[in-house]
Amino acid sequence: MIPCTLQEMLFQSYDGVLRFFPCWPTGQDARFGTLRAAGAFLVSADLSHCTVAGIRTASEKGCHRTVQNPWPGKPIRLTRNQRAAETLTGERMTFATTTGEFITLAPQSAE
Repeated sequence: MIPCTLQEMLFQSYDGVLRFFPCWPTGQDARFGTLRAAGAFLVSADLSHCTVAGIRTASEKGCHRTVQNPWPGKPIRLTRNQRAAETLTGERMTFATTTGEFITLAPQSAE
């Protein structure tokens, strides 16, 4: 079990907003897996070379989810159950989920 203070450095979900590595030391790689988030979500993410390498969530109940963009100024590719679904933009993005759905978020690649 991760102590609460360490979890808050890696990941926060208060006020209905997911925030990734908000208080983690700059330049320090990290990762976490299946931490519980408010709203019945299990969340995993990696941080490597000062960049979030990807975000994975499992929705246990299905509801709307808001994410603070971990890639400021870049659009985000949202994948639902391993199928490309949509592109999100902005500082904070809200999207719907369904019960049992697996969602990944990654920066949108230039094409």
